[in-house]
Amino acid sequence: MNLSGRAVQAAKSFYQVAPAEVMIVLDDLALPCGKLRIRPDGSSGGHNGLKDIERMLGTSEYPRLRIGIDPRRRRCRAGIMCWPFFGRAADVD
Repeated sequence: MNLSGRAVQAAKSFYQVAPAEVMIVLDDLALPCGKLRIRPDGSSGGHNGLKDIERMLGTSEYPRLRIGIDPRRRRCRAGIMCWPFFGRAADVD
């Protein structure tokens, strides 16, 4: 997902919409599991996928919805979030 910009740019062009009309949804280790944060624009916050989207769109002025995941979980060797949710995390609505 670190190279999401190309797909976002293609969808934006296909649907002929402005960056402000494209909602990016992403996971966020800095938020507790199940917590949502929505912003109309902003920085990448170090998220490589958002950096690539900003590079391809030429702007950081697009909405994003961050979904918190449990930051205490481990990562797989490739740095990918790859564990099943269980316990209370599985019950988040």
